Amino acid sequence: KRKGVYNKGHQKGQLIFGEALYFKSPKYLLKNHKHFNENKWIRTICTYLVYGYLDLAQILFDQLDKQQIFSKRNRNYLRNIFLKR
Repeated sequence: KRKGVYNKGHQKGQLIFGEALYFKSPKYLLKNHKHFNENKWIRTICTYLVYGYLDLAQILFDQLDKQQIFSKRNRNYLRNIFLKR
């Protein structure tokens, strides 16, 4: 907070730094990344999950599942992850 400055209401101070993390949408990934293999799709879904984007992970999984991208083992593994959340 700046010293010597009187401010009515909420004082938030001055922003010194910030970080941002941007994710591409499932729709964009499905349209523009046809060269992804099964492992890369799984890593993408897990990245969404690690950062708390369950909805994006679920959308991507559902779309890829319709295309039968995953082996039976990986499909069951991912389904179990979604069931536990």
